[in-house]
Amino acid sequence: CINCAVCYAACDAVSANSEYLGPAALNRAWTLVNDARDAAQQTRLDAVSASGGCHNCHSHQSCMQACPNELNPTAAIAGLKRQTLKGFLRRGR
Repeated sequence: CINCAVCYAACDAVSANSEYLGPAALNRAWTLVNDARDAAQQTRLDAVSASGGCHNCHSHQSCMQACPNELNPTAAIAGLKRQTLKGFLRRGR
């Protein structure tokens, strides 16, 4: 990611929800969640699953289509959704 914010501008969820973190931030969060050295994984997952987080993504992939580096933030956000759901289910037991 080159932090150009084209994905953020292309995202329909951003225009519908001003609290939404956006595809670039969530893509970065996914990178950090997958880093074995990340000591704040649960804190990060809690943050991205809160209001304005990954569950606001509509998965329309306009961010991916607009990305000049051909990144796929939608796939990263889907990964965050899976991880936050797993954490929710583990805590619910």
